[in-house]
Amino acid sequence: MSLKPDTNLMVAHDGRWLARYVPSALHAYPFSLGKAEGDTRVLCVDEDSGLLTDGIEGEPFFDVAGAASDSLVRRLDLLRKIERSRLQTGHACELLASQELIRPWRISITEGASERQVEGLFQIDESVLNEISDEVFLELRRLGALPMAYCQLLSMQNLPLLYELADARRNRSSFASSGGDFSLQCDEQLRFDWG
Repeated sequence: MSLKPDTNLMVAHDGRWLARYVPSALHAYPFSLGKAEGDTRVLCVDEDSGLLTDGIEGEPFFDVAGAASDSLVRRLDLLRKIERSRLQTGHACELLASQELIRPWRISITEGASERQVEGLFQIDESVLNEISDEVFLELRRLGALPMAYCQLLSMQNLPLLYELADARRNRSSFASSGGDFSLQCDEQLRFDWG
């Protein structure tokens, strides 16, 4: 969601979410599933999130009978779905890697006069994907890895949007001094309103 660590370009200066898609992990926050002994999963909550209270405001975790509240049950169901998806994604990535379809994604960012590399990202090697045998193609499709490969390739076209958002954030001080704002519209273009 950014071009550098500890920055989220999908959140505007006033807290608005700028993207169309909100990751499931954000919907579940401040809850997560932790791993206990063996494969047992436990519900965890980030007590430092600032979202918990001992007061009457907000939603309780449990009802008067001590059962989990509807809200907590929904979050737990979401976390279970996220965990199933994480396991499926891991398996699909292993399959793609076994066919040498995953390679490092080289991204260079120019900041002023300097250039830096973004490390730790990977992409589908489209040239290898186009050359795999029909048998491997069908196996990747059968095991659910093929949609992930195509989704990654399609998602790469969002990279220029990150550049635009980073530029807009850097120039925000000039927007603010002009009374302006920027927001993401349905056509995924930045709109500049100068008030």
